[in-house]
Amino acid sequence: MIGCTLAAVGGLLNWIAKDNLILLAAGAVITGMRYLPISYLLGLFIIECADYNEWQNRPRMEDTVSSVTSLAGKIGSAFGTFILGIMLNAAHFDGMATVQISSALRMIRFLYGPAITVFYLFILFTLSFYKLDIKKNQISEDLAARHAAKELATARTSANS
Repeated sequence: MIGCTLAAVGGLLNWIAKDNLILLAAGAVITGMRYLPISYLLGLFIIECADYNEWQNRPRMEDTVSSVTSLAGKIGSAFGTFILGIMLNAAHFDGMATVQISSALRMIRFLYGPAITVFYLFILFTLSFYKLDIKKNQISEDLAARHAAKELATARTSANS
């Protein structure tokens, strides 16, 4: 949630900055910092989902959840690039032009500012429905008790053999 908030603030700063290079640089740094929490915590999300599955007496499926996450990231990147191309094309962006026309510059500013802010506020909203972190302690305690009981049962079986 911190990463999404940073991205939203950075996007607003990019929009406000307009031609101020110092503010644009600050906005780029703040927006870029969004990757840190997301990249560091993505593995923990996968482990929490696997723990939840085990807690529900289902297969853990770490590999499947990780694969789906990776695939979704690739599809999202491809789709985002496609939408970006459509929006820049609609604004008459010309990659070969030395100077862009005003509609292309407005679209670039929009995509570099408010679009980022809206996108990450949406992600922040959807993350508010993620409730596994609230149940994490209970899940961990229950799984630890199950694992201890299994180890005890295995030790008894081995001792009786």
